[in-house]
Amino acid sequence: MMYSAQHLRNSLEAFKRDVIGLVKNQDRFDLIVYKHSEDFIDTITITQFGALQENFKFPSAYGEVKYFPKGKSMDEMLDNPFEWAEFIKQFN
Repeated sequence: MMYSAQHLRNSLEAFKRDVIGLVKNQDRFDLIVYKHSEDFIDTITITQFGALQENFKFPSAYGEVKYFPKGKSMDEMLDNPFEWAEFIKQFN
């Protein structure tokens, strides 16, 4: 089945609304999509080939976890490039 670029773009836009933070695990960033508790989160990893890998109840102790401020989504954070840059600097 072929998808148009617009269909894929719309799907990615919808996906960004569900991302609530990032976790840095070694040298990669995973997207946080659900927080079970302080100890466990659900994440999605986008692999180098563009596949999505879901990680359920990922131990948050395995990486550096940061949630977007004020309950924002990734979509809202990307609306302001300066706010996004400041957020990413927290991982350095």
